[in-house]
Amino acid sequence: MFTLLLAYIFEQVDAAADGQEALDQLVENSYDIVFTDLSVPRMSGFQLIQKMQQQSLQQPIIVMSAHDDDVLR
Repeated sequence: MFTLLLAYIFEQVDAAADGQEALDQLVENSYDIVFTDLSVPRMSGFQLIQKMQQQSLQQPIIVMSAHDDDVLR
């Protein structure tokens, strides 16, 4: 559903089923912006961001979460 919404705003939208797939796509392709959730399978959103920094991937990141814990916000 979120992907469909983004397709109205952006020319091209790619989605990943999990954090590792997202990282693989980020390494192989050029993106203007990254949207991630904190709770994704195989590699959390936190881990994805760390891996992006380690690999010098410079895209802006928008992090989303359904967590209601203030510590995670």
